[in-house]
Amino acid sequence: MIPRDQPSPAAMLGVVLLIASLGVRLYSSVNLYPGFDIDPTVLASPILGLTPSLGMACDLALTLGAGLLLLALAARGERPALWELTLFLLGVVGVSLHVFRRDAWFGDATLGASWTSAIFAGLAARVAGRDPTLRTWLLAGLLGLLPTLALKGGVQVSLDHPDTYREFLAHKSDMLAAHGWTPDSPMAKAFERRISQPEATGWFGLANVLSTLMACGSIAFVGLSLTRRFIDPRLVRTDPFRRTWFVTSLLCAALCIAATAWAGSKGGYAVLAGGLALLALAMGLATRANPAPRLWRRLTPALGLLAVFGPIALVALRGVIGTRLHELSLLVRAFYQVGAARVFLAHPLFGVGPSEFKDAYTLVKRPIATEDVSSPHCLLLDHAATLGVFGLAWCALWIAWAMSSARSLAEPDIPQEPAAWSPMRPHLRLLGLAIAIPIVVSNFLEAAATTPTVTAIRIGGLLLGVLAAGSVVRLSQARPGMVRLAAAVAALGAIAHCQIELTGVTPGAQAWVLLLLGVSAAPAATQPARQSPPSRPRAAAALPALIALLATLALPVFAFPRVLKFDLALRDAYDVIAPFRELTSRMNALQSGSPQGDTPAQFAKDLSAAHAELSQLMSEAKRPLPQPPSSVPQALAQVQVMSAALCEHRLYGAWQPIANAPSVVVQSLSRLLVAEADALEVAERLGAPFPKSSGAPENIRSAAVELAANLSRTQPTASNLGWLGTLCQGLLDQGSNIDGLGPRALNSYRLAALKTPYSPLYPSQAALLAAKLGRHDEAREYARTALELDHNMQLDPLAGLPESTRSSLEKIIAAAPENTGSDQTPIKSPSSHGRGP
Repeated sequence: MIPRDQPSPAAMLGVVLLIASLGVRLYSSVNLYPGFDIDPTVLASPILGLTPSLGMACDLALTLGAGLLLLALAARGERPALWELTLFLLGVVGVSLHVFRRDAWFGDATLGASWTSAIFAGLAARVAGRDPTLRTWLLAGLLGLLPTLALKGGVQVSLDHPDTYREFLAHKSDMLAAHGWTPDSPMAKAFERRISQPEATGWFGLANVLSTLMACGSIAFVGLSLTRRFIDPRLVRTDPFRRTWFVTSLLCAALCIAATAWAGSKGGYAVLAGGLALLALAMGLATRANPAPRLWRRLTPALGLLAVFGPIALVALRGVIGTRLHELSLLVRAFYQVGAARVFLAHPLFGVGPSEFKDAYTLVKRPIATEDVSSPHCLLLDHAATLGVFGLAWCALWIAWAMSSARSLAEPDIPQEPAAWSPMRPHLRLLGLAIAIPIVVSNFLEAAATTPTVTAIRIGGLLLGVLAAGSVVRLSQARPGMVRLAAAVAALGAIAHCQIELTGVTPGAQAWVLLLLGVSAAPAATQPARQSPPSRPRAAAALPALIALLATLALPVFAFPRVLKFDLALRDAYDVIAPFRELTSRMNALQSGSPQGDTPAQFAKDLSAAHAELSQLMSEAKRPLPQPPSSVPQALAQVQVMSAALCEHRLYGAWQPIANAPSVVVQSLSRLLVAEADALEVAERLGAPFPKSSGAPENIRSAAVELAANLSRTQPTASNLGWLGTLCQGLLDQGSNIDGLGPRALNSYRLAALKTPYSPLYPSQAALLAAKLGRHDEAREYARTALELDHNMQLDPLAGLPESTRSSLEKIIAAAPENTGSDQTPIKSPSSHGRGP
């Protein structure tokens, strides 16, 4: 058997893979629909960070690292407990059921693979934490990843935000149009409010998530700084780098505390304050000459339960108080909890799927809840609502590990001070490699947005991260109990915050928390875990780890080839739509007299080059080519047609059948069809038609409508139904002669309203359209429903209807009654849904 103090090369490689793949997740933004998260014909959306296939590759690397670690530990007889393995596999089954039994499984696969790999990594850390060296490496790596995130947060608040907000104000109309919003819409108002707030969000894009990691890092680094004073001064003086480790711990603690403040999360402040208080108490009791009081030892498991259920109870109490207090952040989370509980009760066996919570929540939420959220902001309820009883298995794992982490607070701190310090170079090499890999990889992934400031952040974060990891290693050599205690307090703070926000289900952040929790929950070195007898065959000892590894790999291995094809097709489609966007924007700038350095001659030259390149691509795709243009307007119209047509061709190849593709892609495809039809009409009007284009514009628009209709049938969500209505109404306003556009749009709004029974948006759209179509009785019913629902939006006025829309609806209601003989079913008022406020 391999000695406990010498991890095998496989275990070392597993640690490096775990920390490196986690770091790539933490240091890279998520780009779920490369190039198409906004309308690519209006604004560019550079493809940066982790696309779906790259994110899944990170999940695979995390899984392989955890698997290597488990298999290496199995070689000396250590393996997960049977109950832990069973609970983990039940959760994997729950995720897999949604991926394998649904046609539109993209969202469930990408998010489910991230969840599964993160919990598998936590399981590996739980076993590896029994080994003092592996525990130290994992904890050092986790803390060593934080300085870069903290520096990123500081730069976001001080430098990035003013530039971003200034850019938004300068191009506000284009940005809102690229998202498909009107300036006075609730979505546009909420977006402007969010972008105007200077918050540190890291690469997550979520301040609450960053605050979790920063608050926990603050607790851990403060604990490391305090640990030094408990080490024998004579031993401390023998370390030539003693000041380096101490200053690094203090500097990282100050940086993480500052980043918590930059994030501005009230929950982060609470975790930081409560964690530091618990740290002081636990350290004081652990360093007493006598053992910790018996009462303290008995209470510590209850602290784990308190960390899990305390925040949930606090939010529930805030919900009972209701609107009598002006505080809203906890109140809206109480709404999320109630909605999640209703979703679970409606789908108790399988849940609704990792990515399907939002649509289920909108049907059952409280009428005065203004937001339609994709998560209940509570880890336990999220797993329960999305995975049903299978998710409860994962909930049980989180709770058990929280209790195990809390138990370590009462373990005596037995000094293990060596006669002399062991060499640091081997540890720093391994940890430096693990921290440097994500710095390099993430810099490559986001090279298009790299600036000197970003480069400085990454280099500074790397140096500080390696020093922070070194301080963990050095202090663990003398007082491992104190270091473990600080980690346990940080883990309890993390799991508490996971019950009121999104850290526990956010890719990257979830894995960080689970690795920290797994390390903290492992038995102490003074209480080694039961091992298999030496006579047990290694294959039998490795079987549980192998089963868990294969189960975790099954989902991403199944999904990865198709996700990769989808990813590459979107990249190709984004490339060919660039001439449409860029040349149209330049022409508009020239015509408006603000060319920003462009000239007509340069524009004509670039237009000619783009026309030739697109003509070659059209020829390769065996698509009809137009006659050579004789003017700049003709050439631009032809470029627009060819660019849109080629983009559509590549999007069609991204996912088959296309109706089961992610909604964002299908909506983009239908939007492109309309843009192609418009450009084709312009080309015909300018005398530069394409072959056989007579009547083609209306046929193309009909194809766009049918595409949106198929999407709304296969994936009948409120968003898809609303998009069909918006598309039909836009074509109707444009003067299209496609049959039935008005009734089709009206019916789509009606069905969308039934999917979101407490939102005034779709009833208001239905009312305005019905009035335009002359269906006045129906319009009044829709208008009354919209105004009644709008009255419930008092908690967030920005979520309500614009004043101009309210005025129009009131005019519709005040109009003289007319009997139109409508056969449409009016939207029911909120009171008919059987939910109180």
